[in-house]
Amino acid sequence: MIKKDKPLSPHLTIYKPQITSVLSIMHRITGFILFFGFLIILWTTNIYTFKSTTLEDFGKVLTYLVTNKFFISILILFSYCIFYHMCTGIRYLFWDSGKLMDIKMINLTGWLAVIFSVIFTCIFWYLIIYK
Repeated sequence: MIKKDKPLSPHLTIYKPQITSVLSIMHRITGFILFFGFLIILWTTNIYTFKSTTLEDFGKVLTYLVTNKFFISILILFSYCIFYHMCTGIRYLFWDSGKLMDIKMINLTGWLAVIFSVIFTCIFWYLIIYK
């Protein structure tokens, strides 16, 4: 009998993706994006605020960014990260209190977190654009 080399412990390539594992990984990724995204926002705001000669120059930069479609798409994705991280964070708070821990509720709250984060992002951008 030929002995196959098997990993000592299971790895991500062994398991098929489950909603819980995918949402957990996405929660970590969105946390990473939010951390560095806010650092970049603070850094660029600091640069443009203190390096601009006048407030009018700063206004021109903001006007350019707001009309740039690539920048708007980055802002939409960033706001989705905020709402996704918030929804899954609330889900984890319930888990920490010992609630919603059966498999059916874990899967349901996972899908609800994804759905509500999309809904919140759409409402947020609707209010920004039309109000």
